[in-house]
Amino acid sequence: MEMTDTVKQFRPDAIAISLTIIMIFSMVPPGNAQDTQSDKQSAISTLRIYLDCHFFDRSFFIRSIPFVDFTRDPKLAHVHVLVTLQQTGSGGHRFTLDFIGQDEFEGLNQQLFYISRQSDTESIMRQGLVKVMKMGLLPYVSQTEASSALDIVFYKENQKAEERLGDPWNYWIFQIDFDGDLVSEKSNKELTLSNSIQAERVTEKWKFESFFYYRHDQETYQDDEEEINSTLRNRDLHLELVRSFTPHWSLGMFAGGEHSTYQNLDLRGYFSPAVEYNIFPWRVSNRKVFSIGYYLGFQNNRYIEETLYNKMQENLFYQQLRIQVELIQPWGDLDAGLEFFHYFHNFKYNSIEADFDISYRLTQYFSFYVELRAERIHDQLFLPRGEASREDILLRRRRLQTNYSLGAEMGIRFTFGSIYNTIVNERF
Repeated sequence: MEMTDTVKQFRPDAIAISLTIIMIFSMVPPGNAQDTQSDKQSAISTLRIYLDCHFFDRSFFIRSIPFVDFTRDPKLAHVHVLVTLQQTGSGGHRFTLDFIGQDEFEGLNQQLFYISRQSDTESIMRQGLVKVMKMGLLPYVSQTEASSALDIVFYKENQKAEERLGDPWNYWIFQIDFDGDLVSEKSNKELTLSNSIQAERVTEKWKFESFFYYRHDQETYQDDEEEINSTLRNRDLHLELVRSFTPHWSLGMFAGGEHSTYQNLDLRGYFSPAVEYNIFPWRVSNRKVFSIGYYLGFQNNRYIEETLYNKMQENLFYQQLRIQVELIQPWGDLDAGLEFFHYFHNFKYNSIEADFDISYRLTQYFSFYVELRAERIHDQLFLPRGEASREDILLRRRRLQTNYSLGAEMGIRFTFGSIYNTIVNERF
């Protein structure tokens, strides 16, 4: 059976027709041992799938889709189901489900979508994913012996008023957050207050985002008879406007302002146009991205204290080059980035940052992950003059001078035992 790749989209909260798949289980009659099977697919009693999804508990899918066997080894699966996630312009999520046929089903691939709303709970999203996953598995299950126990029930629902009238907000979405955290002990008291306001509008050709963030941290420590107080304040405003011109090219404008006692910034204002090129078309960004972005910007910095370079304010021009690679494949995923930055008035004030994250499945038993980050820093023009006090260092009240930053994390996983056990038992 030949099947070309298909791309479909499902929005259970917005579509007019809801399709529910109900599996009625009974003993599948054993085939006649004397009969010959010309088609290998008809000899498969139960479909084996490998679910490559890191967002929700695997046991929920095992309970909800009992007509297939879930295996822990992707090489032994008839179908590899790869689920990726991207945020939509309305604050929801678009889940992309790639069904990749293997062995007898090699070449039988398809891609389906499930789109959730910003207000959807985890329970609603899991149920929506299960529904779309059942639909995607039908072409494979229909070619197994288990198909004799399959029934499809169709429910027709009235079209919702919201679908008929369109989007009354015209793609705009707003979000306001308030947060507070209080910790009190005999010798230590901590108070954190923060709030943010966000407005954005996302379409196929335009993307506008605005974000304001405020945070206040107050800490008090009692050391013998001495009381030590620490206060950090941060305010950040960011505006972004992006225009999509082709499947590969984009143009952006970025502006904003920042106040940070940690970085000795009374006020930093910036403006930066930018251009970006993605080697792959953006429509496949859920699986692979290779983008190159170039920024040309201007900063006006006003400082709280006089800097190491005897400045209380200064105007600076800069440029930045950013390269980003993202791959999400059946073997694992990779995320790597490289960033170059420098000021024009003196090229020695620059920074280079690189990060590399990979998660790789070597065999059915062994997998590993590595996260690396390195930065060469020569652009700390905001540092205040004078030595940092002991309290500043211990309480991290100010940014300290450094010419590098390194970070690494890695781990391995070795799994063995039954690969077909799909029993769910979550007691205790």
